[in-house]
Amino acid sequence: MPRIVAWSEADGPVAAHAARLRAEHAGEVVDVQEGALSGALAEAGATIGRRSLLMELAPLPASLDAGPFAGEVGPMRLESERYAGPMLRAFPPDHPDYDPAIHDLRSAERALASYFTGNVIGPFLAVSSEAVDADGQVVGGLVVNRMPEHDESPGGPWVTDVFVEPDAQGTGVGRALFARTVAELRAAGEPTLRLAVQIDNPAQHLYHRLGFTERSAWSRITL
Repeated sequence: MPRIVAWSEADGPVAAHAARLRAEHAGEVVDVQEGALSGALAEAGATIGRRSLLMELAPLPASLDAGPFAGEVGPMRLESERYAGPMLRAFPPDHPDYDPAIHDLRSAERALASYFTGNVIGPFLAVSSEAVDADGQVVGGLVVNRMPEHDESPGGPWVTDVFVEPDAQGTGVGRALFARTVAELRAAGEPTLRLAVQIDNPAQHLYHRLGFTERSAWSRITL
C-alpha cells in the first residue's frame, strides 16, 4: 500500500517541499490528500493517477435495511479460493477499480490471502461478510480490516474490498453485505466504518444511500 505524504508550514514553502519529494523519491507512488501539496506536485511534474474519496459511516446506524437480496449473507471464511473467482470477475480491465496486479485466479487468491493475514491494512475482522445465492454460489464479499492509527487517520474498521459478481449486480447484494457487517460492528461496540472509493466509481452512490459521508479527497501520485 502506498505511503501517505503530507505538507505543513513547518516543511517550508509547499513548492519547495514538492520539489524535494520528487528529487528524493522519484518514481515512488504515494497517496496525497488533495490540496496545496497535490497541486504543487502536479505543477512540479508529478503524475496524478487515481483519485478517491475517503468516506465514513459515523455513528453506525442502529440497523441498515438489508434490501431485496434473496440469498443468504453470513461471515466470510478464510478461504482465498472461495472468493477469488467472484472478486476477479467483479473488476474487469474497464472497471474503475481494476488492479493490473490482480489479473488471474492465482493473483486474486494471493490478494485475498494478504487481506486475511492482515499484511495489507491490518488485522482481518470477523465482521467481514459473504453473500451466497440460492444455489449456494458465492456472489459477493465484503472484507474489513482494522487500520492502524497514524497521522492522517484515526484508524479503526476499514473496508479493504467489496465485490459483487457481475450477473448479481443490481440485486441488492452490496446493501445486504453492508447490513450484516454494520450490525456486527455495532454488536462489537465499534463506532465507525470507513472506506475509499474512486471518484468515477458509481459504487459511491450506494455508499451515500447507506449513510456514508465524504471526509476528504485523495490522489495517488507518481513522484
